[in-house]
Amino acid sequence: MEVETVTREKVIGWIKDWAKKNGNLAHIEKVQGLNGGWEKWAQVELALYINSDDVPGVLAIREQPVYKDNSWHVDLLINPNDTALDQTILLELKCLNRYLNVPKPDDLLTKIWADVERNSQRKTEWANSPLLAVALGHGKAMWDVAKSKFMENPLVSPGKTTLLVIDEATEFWGITYSP
Repeated sequence: MEVETVTREKVIGWIKDWAKKNGNLAHIEKVQGLNGGWEKWAQVELALYINSDDVPGVLAIREQPVYKDNSWHVDLLINPNDTALDQTILLELKCLNRYLNVPKPDDLLTKIWADVERNSQRKTEWANSPLLAVALGHGKAMWDVAKSKFMENPLVSPGKTTLLVIDEATEFWGITYSP
């Protein structure tokens, strides 16, 4: 099996592919209203997709202790099988709950920035692994608020932020940030 090179751009593409594959947008529509949110579900489903034959030669592992504080875990660690740590992408996900409106967009963005700031607290062996923070949500009203709040943040700079609409018909969207 040929080993895939893992980049932030490829991870973003895999998230888009996962969301559109096998009715996942319909599943997302259903799970995002569940009590407790849908982030853990998205982590598991995205890891299963990345570990499938759709993404050969890549391994996704959930909840890995890459930070100095062992109570903090990266949502997904994504790397080509058996490769150097500096070729590993650390993925932090945040998923906005549309129906319960919790967390509100401001809360969601605060949590994204907490993940980004935690980036400086990595264990030495993970220091060179790129971080990708991704916020996922649903609904045009939430997209408009999240987009404007995200772009107003002083940490945001051109080239580090990508606003992507994954599926306009279902209003599923994402914002990525790469420090």
